[in-house]
Amino acid sequence: MRIAVRADAGLLVGSGHVMRTLALASALRARGATVTFLSRRRDGDMHERIVRDGFVVRPLESETDAGDARRALQADGDADALIVDHYRLDAVWERAMRPFARRIVVIDDLADRPHDCDLLVDANLGAGEHGRYRELAPAAHLLLGPGYALLREEFREPIRRARPRDGRIERINVFMGGFDRSDETSKVLRALGSHPGAPFRIDVVLPSWAPHRSAVRERCIGKPAIHLYDEAAEMAALFEAADLAVGAGGCAIWERCALGLPSIVLSVADNQRAGAGQCEIAGAALWLGDAAVAGEPAIASAVEELRRDPRAVAEMSRRARSVCGARGGAFSTDLVADAVLEAIDARL
Repeated sequence: MRIAVRADAGLLVGSGHVMRTLALASALRARGATVTFLSRRRDGDMHERIVRDGFVVRPLESETDAGDARRALQADGDADALIVDHYRLDAVWERAMRPFARRIVVIDDLADRPHDCDLLVDANLGAGEHGRYRELAPAAHLLLGPGYALLREEFREPIRRARPRDGRIERINVFMGGFDRSDETSKVLRALGSHPGAPFRIDVVLPSWAPHRSAVRERCIGKPAIHLYDEAAEMAALFEAADLAVGAGGCAIWERCALGLPSIVLSVADNQRAGAGQCEIAGAALWLGDAAVAGEPAIASAVEELRRDPRAVAEMSRRARSVCGARGGAFSTDLVADAVLEAIDARL
């Protein structure tokens, strides 16, 4: 069984598409599939990370040219399934790939363009509201809502043993996305009063490929309350240990919810607004709006407000866990991987 994944990463598009498809690819590999990535060359493309996780990458020169993708795909022959996680690709591109893949699977969270696919996954809260995919993907079997969030394997056991939060805030996690090209991390650290006498332990996650990592590392030197982590590989353990997160939206918002981690969210991309807003409405997070607008005083005020109200923090934790609860207690990535295999077998 051969599966291809079309996903890109980069300074402008972020790391989320690659990270969530890596989670799905790992689950499919565990079920016997061979998975190959089709991904465009660019700054921050994360090809090395994909290879390090044990997958082959077929580099693309074009972002939207179906001919380029077909040639890369057919280097190994036709695919049983092609998984597409890309905001610039739609039904036209997918239809052009149909002759070379038995099934097309789309991962989306914008619902702003038509798709020609057999299976569509949208993990956003409210993804099924108003039948928004009824006309955009009329032939697709739909997996909608955070119960289908693509979480990495490292989250499986922490989710199973997720602890109830008592609302006290002693340890804060800061993760502003895989690239954080506008250096929101430094702004959050300033807002938290990151100095040797800071009242919190602060765990900062900023991967080695992030453009401002050197500046953040310098900011952390000599401050024993701040611990800087290089890779997202420890994210599940860090989220599990934290009492509060200050972070970007995107994939990480569902990782935090799955562990019942209360969070203050700042959107660092347009596509993160819907998920962050829905989480706030559900009481699972406090959304401060776009990171470009939310300043240090707003972040500091939000943290202090929650610190003074442990009961509100504990309730936010409870609601976050309920938001991301998978059906029947199953691990959400397993549900998606099994649905992909069922689509290949035409049992949907």
